[in-house]
Amino acid sequence: MNDMIIDPASARALALVTIALWLKAMAMSTVQVVVRIRSRSVTRSEDARLMRIPVSAREHPLVDSLGDAWRNETEATPIFLALSGAYVILGGASVAFGLILLTYVAMRWVHGLMQATSSQPGRTLAWLGGVAATIAVTVLLLIQIAG
Repeated sequence: MNDMIIDPASARALALVTIALWLKAMAMSTVQVVVRIRSRSVTRSEDARLMRIPVSAREHPLVDSLGDAWRNETEATPIFLALSGAYVILGGASVAFGLILLTYVAMRWVHGLMQATSSQPGRTLAWLGGVAATIAVTVLLLIQIAG
């Protein structure tokens, strides 16, 4: 393993996945802001002062759903990216890795949509797809380590 070379294709794929996941996060945040503005419903006093409206007792339901999706994202994605980054750093390169990355991004986007629309079993199935992709990248990483 001393002569490891980072595979440029794997590094580019991981970079693109990171961008795609960031875009998802930005889309969720943007929708939250738009819903708060349109519904004129905010629970934080500083936001209410900025918008010159009264403080609301609760958030719009879509804002709550997207907040739940955000929390789930911050639990799931950092470990996936860390495992994937370790795989790339250790010189990992495979078609399987690319498919795992695509699967993870697709599942996280679907999960966010299902969370926002309160859709079951789609939300759970998308979450499980993301878990399966995380397990798969972990297996690839273990194989690379054993290499």
